[in-house]
Amino acid sequence: MTVARPDGRRGRRGGHLGGPRLTAEFGLSPDDAALARDRVFGGLVRVGTRIPENAPSPAKDPVAWESYQRGTRDLALVTRIYPQMFPNG
Repeated sequence: MTVARPDGRRGRRGGHLGGPRLTAEFGLSPDDAALARDRVFGGLVRVGTRIPENAPSPAKDPVAWESYQRGTRDLALVTRIYPQMFPNG
């Protein structure tokens, strides 16, 4: 799935990844926003396993793949989100 921002902007902005923001800013339905959020967290859990074979496919799961890439650049991100599961970053 490719999601274009309504205003044509690109890049990242700060803020919480939440359903209302995804529905308002990207025009996703509440169900699609929940799925996107789940895929993002799924990519981060895969980073936390530290098993390269767990990397998501960019073709089959691009949202999880992007969060996996982000998590590999900042392993502390995984710990901040899932401190119980991955306490050592």
